Amino acid sequence: AEMAARYLAIAPDGSGTCDPMTCASVGGACAYGGFCFGQACIRRTHDGGAACSDRSECESKACFASASAKPDPGGGRCSGVVLNLGCHAPVEHGVIGATICGD
Repeated sequence: AEMAARYLAIAPDGSGTCDPMTCASVGGACAYGGFCFGQACIRRTHDGGAACSDRSECESKACFASASAKPDPGGGRCSGVVLNLGCHAPVEHGVIGATICGD
């Protein structure tokens, strides 16, 4: 929990919910924060949605392919938040990897 707090725009209140308007007002986005937080106000990135071919190109260190992409050469988009939990297909060195899940 302490380690993930650096990714949050607002510390969680323990309710497992996030108020979208309050969160947006401090530059965050309501998103899944893992088992410890439920929904949390997670810091947005400056390059969210930008085209990428490797995680090193993204502020979040997360370059993801679309949910419908299959593992093969391709491009992705930088994540819009700095804490990425759930299931994603990473793009590294221009190659779409198999979907991985994390919490």
